[in-house]
Amino acid sequence: MSSIQAHLDLRPSVRRLRRYRCTKADVRARRAVKQERGSACEVCNIALPLERLSIHHMLETRIYPEFARERLNMIVLCSHCHSLVTHSEHFAGSTAMHFYSTLSGPIRQRHLPFLESAVPASSALISAFRSGDSLHWSDLAVTDLTR
Repeated sequence: MSSIQAHLDLRPSVRRLRRYRCTKADVRARRAVKQERGSACEVCNIALPLERLSIHHMLETRIYPEFARERLNMIVLCSHCHSLVTHSEHFAGSTAMHFYSTLSGPIRQRHLPFLESAVPASSALISAFRSGDSLHWSDLAVTDLTR
């Protein structure tokens, strides 16, 4: 194998954004996760009826539809916390990583094995779940904002 061919084999693959249509099976999976984890936001612990809670997919369904029903790809959030993480994902990557690193230890540990085994998971996302070092990600967020 030539060195050029070896280099080409090491390039990361690019995934396209797709329109993702939520199915009845997706709705059932999301409802099951909400019931399993209790009727409270996993970030701020505010208790709400199940229909007022949202499911956040760490590996976005438009990019990774194969993980749409994976329970360990889902976090139960209130609308406020869900908007915080979704807006931060579109704003700056380190701001989103800060959000993930501030999740409680048990939540981060619950999701870490899935993220480590999921081929597309980014090393930054895994690091945020592994270390929980919010100060590191806060510094990176400031860097993102001041560029």
